[in-house]
Order: sequence, then C-alpha cells, then structure tokens
Amino acid sequence: MLRRTALGVSLALIAAAAVGPAMAQSKPPIKVGFILPYTGFASNLVPYFETGFLMGVDDVNAAGGVNGSRLEVLKEDDQLRPPEAVRGYRKLARDGAFVAFGPISSTAWETVVPLTGEDKLPIINTTAQKPQIGNSKYTLRMTSHDLKMMPQGVAAFAKAEPRVKRVVIMGDVKEVATKTALDSFEREAKANGMQVLDTIDFTTQTTEFSPIVIKLRQLNPDAIMVSSLTAAFVALAKEMNAQRFKVPVLSNLIFWPANGINLIAPLDMTVYAMGFGTNEATGRPAYDSYITRYQQRLASDNRVPRPANAANSVVAYEAVQLAAHVMRERNIDGSMPAARARDLIADGLQKVEAWNGSLLYFTFDGQRDAYIPPRLVKADNQRQMWVFADEPPKTN
Repeated sequence: MLRRTALGVSLALIAAAAVGPAMAQSKPPIKVGFILPYTGFASNLVPYFETGFLMGVDDVNAAGGVNGSRLEVLKEDDQLRPPEAVRGYRKLARDGAFVAFGPISSTAWETVVPLTGEDKLPIINTTAQKPQIGNSKYTLRMTSHDLKMMPQGVAAFAKAEPRVKRVVIMGDVKEVATKTALDSFEREAKANGMQVLDTIDFTTQTTEFSPIVIKLRQLNPDAIMVSSLTAAFVALAKEMNAQRFKVPVLSNLIFWPANGINLIAPLDMTVYAMGFGTNEATGRPAYDSYITRYQQRLASDNRVPRPANAANSVVAYEAVQLAAHVMRERNIDGSMPAARARDLIADGLQKVEAWNGSLLYFTFDGQRDAYIPPRLVKADNQRQMWVFADEPPKTN
C-alpha cells in the first residue's frame, strides 16, 4: 500500500535536491512519454495539460532527478484520434520510454488500454471521464470519472440554485466521455428532485446551434446540463446569448479545463462546472506557488488567454510526481533495462491505494481508478476564472 503525505513528498524532494543536479547528470536519462493532441482541432488544449506535466518533470529534475537520472521527455501527437494514440503508445514503447502519460480523450484511452498487456509500457491517464474503462496491469487512471463526480456535483448545483426544478440535458454523442455523462446527469437530476424535460444530442464539431437554442426556448427549462468539449460548449453559449436565453448552465468536468472560462466570460452567463480546484489562493503554500508558476510559464504563450486556467493541470503534475516516487522507491535509474524498469513501475502502480501529493489528495479503488474529492466551481465572469461555489470537503 502506497500512502504519502504532502510533508513526506516535500521532504523527499528536499532530500533529493541535496543530491544535486550533477549526480542527476551522471547516469543515463529516464525517458518518459507524453501522448497529446499537438495538432488537429483540439491542439489548443495542449498548453494547459502539457504545462502541468512539464512542471512535474522540471521539479523532479530540479530536485536531483530520480536516483541520479534526469527525466527526458518524448512527445507523441495523437490528434485526439484513437488510431494515432495507439501509434504513439507503441512508438514510445519502441523508443525506450519507462512510463507514459495520456492520452486526454476517453475514446483514445479505452483504445490504448488493451494494448498495454503486449507492449508493457506503464501509462497513467489524468483526464478520461468515461466510466467502466477497465485498467490493466500497466495502467492507472488518476482522475475521477463521471460516476464518481456526478452525485456530489449535481447535489452541490441543486443547493447553489434551489429554484431549478426543470432541466434539459444536452451532450456531445461523438466523444464517449460526454455521451455517457448524459445518463449520469439524468439520474442525478432526478435524485435531486428535478424534472428532465428533454435530452438533446449534438456532435463534437457542431457549430450551428440556432435550431437547438430555439428548441430550448420552447422547452423553457430552469437550467440546462451540458456535457461537451470546449468548442461546442462555447458555440452553444454564444447562441444562447444571441437569442437572449440565459439560464444557469451546469457542465461536468470536461468543460472545466483549458480556455473555456475565458471564452464564455464576456457573455456574462451563469455557468457552473465540476472540478478539483481553481486559480484562487488557498493558503496552502505548495498549491498557491504552483498556480503562480503556472501563470508565469504560460504568460508568453499567445495561444493561451490570461489568466491561464490551471484546472486539472494539477493532476498531470501529481501524476509525474507519483511516477517519480515509484521509480525512486524501486531504485530505478536510466541505466536499468527498459523492460525491467517497466515491470517494476507497473508493480508499484498496482500497489497504490492513496497518494497525498503537495497539490491534491487521491484514493484508488479496486479497479485502479482514482477518486479526487470534487468541487462545484462557478464562472467569475469579471475575473475570467473559476471560483468555488460550494463548501470545502470535510477533512479528518
């Protein structure tokens, strides 16, 4: 069983830092792989996720690396397409990566998982929202899927918006993570005493929402619940604004990351989402320092509006820290044969029951899926950032 406290992680980093960069350069590097949509229609998401991973890598290396080896990054572009994710995973295995991170799409993750038994490259996913994607010996899902997020998220929304009694559920039926969220929305809405007037489907790259908003106006719900990637969500919000139809909107975790908050803020709508954190100061030094550094790293990236939304980049950061911890405990360095290192990492990941990192706390169930205590966040349109809209979870 792996249980680490935030203090323990910090002390481990301090101890590693005493080794110094010189020792970290004395051994061959440890290759780690990223599978992200560097090109294609979802490439705008890359700076947000990649920055979290890279900050994790940089902090590991700044603290002396892993047992005298620096982490070296290999990048593969999956274009948010499952076949390309498969190609990238297999190439990382051929190129000697010890561990990989990604892909961000549930569809791609579900496609990669069955291959891991053959290629045996451990891979950690930090974003896939579709429930019931089984892990293998070589995989770990380090995020909460919809079945874990929805009950608390919808209940918190019902408390924040007590006048909402009639809702319409809307979702992208092309991306599996958003499609499966529709059933979860309906179940939890009814559990909280809401009437579901209708369910409206659309697809990932829908741009014309005029007929859909006309139908929404006819149904006249008190709120809508939406599961969609950023582009379609923003297009829907713009059409709602154009038709002067403004009701509270609740999204699941999928809209919380990236630049969606910056794009909808000028519309001055009431938008909620489910997530794990915001850009707000927390009083926790490690988290607040991370947010500041994250903003600084993306300040010169013209692809990213300011303020840069940190969102679940914190999960990416923690995934790298967890992988580094597993490798340190098993005395892995860059001189170890890749096949041996991969088996040791997979064995370590299998034993993870909890990870109390410097930024977030994770527990893992018997299927090796994480649970992160969810929060309801609300768009602060004036500051173009998410803020907490619920009470913090109770801690022992």
